[in-house]
Amino acid sequence: MALVGFKQQFRAGVIKGLYPNPHQWHDFLHGQFIQYQNKGGEENFQQWCQAFHGLWQLSAIPKNQTIRKMRKNPFKHGETLYFYSGLRTKNTLKLGEAKAKRVSHIFMTNHAMIVEVTIDGKYLQTWEIQNIAIADGFGTLEAFRDFFVPDHDDEFNGQLIRW
Repeated sequence: MALVGFKQQFRAGVIKGLYPNPHQWHDFLHGQFIQYQNKGGEENFQQWCQAFHGLWQLSAIPKNQTIRKMRKNPFKHGETLYFYSGLRTKNTLKLGEAKAKRVSHIFMTNHAMIVEVTIDGKYLQTWEIQNIAIADGFGTLEAFRDFFVPDHDDEFNGQLIRW
């Protein structure tokens, strides 16, 4: 079995979250085929299909959430979220859209290489943090910590967005 990179697993989780069954995934691919045909890009589409072949089966855990740094205009409940792959490249592909079902404030700190997390002011237990890390596409709690708060005394202030 070939090793799969983090980006492919991340995309697979998003795809499985947006299209929970194979029929929905097939309908999405068919829609993309029509879009590429209309643009005359059938060759690029075939390359894309080969690259993403089997992505739906790749992820055992659907990705139905993301964590984003706090921005000037925060995400809001009910806001439309747009999912893309290959953004800022000639092979940009819109994966889909979803409505934000829940938006929470998340704050993380790294104390002596131990991540502490609060969601909407509530401190989380280690097992709760691990569940959020896995649901966000990280294989381990350490990978989650290293992505958001890699160094001692680092802080992360953002939003946990679920769709």
